[in-house]
Amino acid sequence: MAGKKKLIRLPALLLALCLALLLTGAVAFAAGTTEISVSVSLWEDEDNAYETRPESVRIVLTVNGEDSQTAVELTEAGGWSHTFRDLPKYDGEGKEIVYGVREEEPFDYEASVGGDAAAGFVITNTFVPVEIPDEPVPLGVNNKVANLPRTGGAADPMLWIASGTAALAALVVLMLVRRKKVGN
Repeated sequence: MAGKKKLIRLPALLLALCLALLLTGAVAFAAGTTEISVSVSLWEDEDNAYETRPESVRIVLTVNGEDSQTAVELTEAGGWSHTFRDLPKYDGEGKEIVYGVREEEPFDYEASVGGDAAAGFVITNTFVPVEIPDEPVPLGVNNKVANLPRTGGAADPMLWIASGTAALAALVVLMLVRRKKVGN
């Protein structure tokens, strides 16, 4: 027997148990990966007329509606596109994972996501300029100027007069006290 390899055989009972678990769905071997593509293909900003288009945008991959830890920066040099590769198709319970994307909106833009995981997601960024009113906006309610406390600027003249009078009175009292001490 020396030099011969022994074959180890699974008992028929163990083999039958494994087969029963697989057939009843108690154990799922959900294999496979998927790819999700995303592109920012539309910039509705009059061909960047206001020079507000960012150099990059951050895209977050969502898993079953929740943000994941996976994110990517898209740039013009990279064609404003990316493909998330080797993503698991199924979770630990054998359920198919629903993927999506979310853009962290650039300043002065609104993002809308179209498409789906199978065909790829397309993000459109629309320029939304900040509107500056022609007329100054009143501070108060019903177009009345609000009664705000005075916090600086020119002081009340009565305050200066009262302070000067108090200082002068203190000086007179000090001179009288000193005279009285010198005279004694």
